[in-house]
Amino acid sequence: MTDNELMHYGVLGMKWGKRKAQPDNDVQRTRAAYKKANKEYSKAYDSAYGYSSRHMVSQFAGKKAKAESDKRWADATAKAKAANSAKSAYKAAKSKQKAKNISDGKDLYSKTNKYAAKEGVGKAAVKNFLMGPAGKTTYDMARSMNHSRASSFARAMFDINVSQLTGVAAGTAVNYGAQRATGKQTRIFGTAANYGAQYGVDRAYQNSGKMASLQQRHLLKEYQSRKRA
Repeated sequence: MTDNELMHYGVLGMKWGKRKAQPDNDVQRTRAAYKKANKEYSKAYDSAYGYSSRHMVSQFAGKKAKAESDKRWADATAKAKAANSAKSAYKAAKSKQKAKNISDGKDLYSKTNKYAAKEGVGKAAVKNFLMGPAGKTTYDMARSMNHSRASSFARAMFDINVSQLTGVAAGTAVNYGAQRATGKQTRIFGTAANYGAQYGVDRAYQNSGKMASLQQRHLLKEYQSRKRA
């Protein structure tokens, strides 16, 4: 290497233009700290246990071996306390984040319902018919956050929604029961049961502040990210 040369030494597996991801919230930070502390405890415990196993007699009779054994077990005990402390911090962070998610979820549902309240009855009925009550909530939520109509519709139609799944199950059960009772297929009661179950579950989720679908959880994260910006 000469004075005119610049050498760069990277990290194994590192790619150009990509920085190592850093935890961006308390849950991720405390989880990483807990995993690290737990790993250090396991290493310290294995070291202490391994030494004691190899010096089963001398660790009690020999002064030097006893000192070394005591040192390793003291380190393992300290690492165990650190791991327990990190675990408690991780659990506290998760509880705090859960409460924040519920609070922000209620705010987002309120924003969604304010958006929906501006539309006419006819438009709301069409959206309910096309997407179902649960899908309409996802659509309105995305629109309230200024997503395009096409994007919002795609989110509503290609989603995994607890309310929709419950509605389908209820509708199928009612259709099956009606067919067994009358010997005829009827979809009117099944459709009514489907929409009724969707609406009921959707409202329950809104009241709780929890998101009912995968897309709604993504929208909540986006909403929280915008609040932090």
